[in-house]
Amino acid sequence: MKARAKGAKRILEVQKHLHDLAESKYLQIKQKLEACKQDERELANALSDEGALHGLFIDVTVKRLAAVRQEARSIEGELQQSARAVLEQGGRVRNARRLVENLEVEVRRLDERNDLEAMLEVQLARGSASLKQDG
Repeated sequence: MKARAKGAKRILEVQKHLHDLAESKYLQIKQKLEACKQDERELANALSDEGALHGLFIDVTVKRLAAVRQEARSIEGELQQSARAVLEQGGRVRNARRLVENLEVEVRRLDERNDLEAMLEVQLARGSASLKQDG
């Protein structure tokens, strides 16, 4: 039983590590999306700007803005998948934690039972030894 509890603890540590990796990936994707949104805002501002060279770069800016918006949509899909992965991994961590806790309780119960049996054996041995001395 102790070996199972030890194995479950290792599984819990691995699940925690995988959860941390999933969270890290989620945050990286979120930062990537924020950078993309920032680029989109800057390009939109450039289109609305009335500079001396404004007319020369309108086509290029519009194409770039469309590409950035498409990239943002793609990243949003990745972000949703990553969020689901984080939630799923969190569930695995909770399940592993519950398993560890249950096994630890079971190990404690077995240890307490063994201790109680050992104490009873000592008491019975003392009782039979005192009966032999009295007799």
